[in-house]
Amino acid sequence: MQDSQYALVVFQQDEAVHSFQETALHPAKMPISRQQIFLPEKYLSGLPVGEVHEELRPQKKKPMEKVYNDLHFAKDGITGQIDLLYNSLKVQDTDILKRCFVRGQMQHLLEKFFPHLAVQPFGSTMCGLSSAYSSDLDLYLVDLKNGSGDDLSSTVLPQNRALIDMPSELAIIGNLLPAWSSHLKAVQFVLGASIPLLKLRHNVLNLDIDLCGQKAQSNGKHISKLLHTFAGLDARVKPLVLVIKEVAQQLKIVRYPQPNPTMTNFMVTALVVSFLQTRTPSILPSAEYADSLHNERNQSSLFVSQNSNTTGDLLLEFFQHYHKFNFLCQGLSIDLGQTVKLAPPSIKPGISCTLYGNNLCRNKNKMDYLKFFRMSCEHALRVLEKPFDNSMEPWGLEALLKTKNPLRTQQKKRLPQVILI
Repeated sequence: MQDSQYALVVFQQDEAVHSFQETALHPAKMPISRQQIFLPEKYLSGLPVGEVHEELRPQKKKPMEKVYNDLHFAKDGITGQIDLLYNSLKVQDTDILKRCFVRGQMQHLLEKFFPHLAVQPFGSTMCGLSSAYSSDLDLYLVDLKNGSGDDLSSTVLPQNRALIDMPSELAIIGNLLPAWSSHLKAVQFVLGASIPLLKLRHNVLNLDIDLCGQKAQSNGKHISKLLHTFAGLDARVKPLVLVIKEVAQQLKIVRYPQPNPTMTNFMVTALVVSFLQTRTPSILPSAEYADSLHNERNQSSLFVSQNSNTTGDLLLEFFQHYHKFNFLCQGLSIDLGQTVKLAPPSIKPGISCTLYGNNLCRNKNKMDYLKFFRMSCEHALRVLEKPFDNSMEPWGLEALLKTKNPLRTQQKKRLPQVILI
């Protein structure tokens, strides 16, 4: 086998694998569930993996408990607390460089054997709405030959192409990358989902990586650009999104173990965007208008909101808005920048989605969870509206982040009946 060649052999039966191993010049090095990869040792030993520069290694961040404690001494009320928390949560230049390094490292590892593939980033990191404490790195595969996204079948002998599909391709990559670099570890294969996903972890940089394929390319990439545009149109967008995502995490609205009802961070971001679109006057335009601004250099000069409310005012309004929102009869159209009457759920490819109660969270009993979300908003309002008495007791945003959501302590009990009106 010449240095410029490699072979991918796919077997349908274990007996065929053992028979091939007995006669092959190079024994199988990397078992991959039902597949076996056979590569000469010289290919693996000669692969540079890239050294992690000292500046990119994880820096010791202030513990979140200390961040929350500092909010007690904020000036300018809840607005001042939001500013302090945002400055702690926002990603720094080193966080972005770290993600760029990992993307480049994965690209370098893949191109040795899959030269037609490129790895591209998308998601909250690329639109400036990620947290320095909890965000991962979202990547998708691009086929440079046809731009379709993730077809690896050209690396397989023609007669075996029918045996290769999208989930197994991600499985192959998920087993190859950790074998090529001690920095990477395959954590989970989510191959049965509508968008197959490979979860990796960079051990040195403590970074979680989600790698997916062409559906993420067509939808996630464009939505990332759209959110990037929104984030740049008004200085209040990033602080509100990051702070509300942090509150949602502390109140167990997101990232709560299944089968308990839970939202995704993207859905929380979408709720914030829709809320800002429906203020009077609006703070963000419709997605259709924002999409037209993506290629403009000075986007903020093309849309200037006349709304002068502070981030503190808007945080209270956010919880008031969704505490009263009728998810049974209304939906949130980010495309149009307004609420709409309930209709069958629809997704507009390439821009964004119209959000209704039945596609707003990932749980079978979605309307029960929307009751939970509304009740959580009511809890947040009670905490935030409590007057500050100059004592050492937590107040405002500090109190909200330190207080456990009482609704989660009642999970084993039936949630109180709430009528959506």
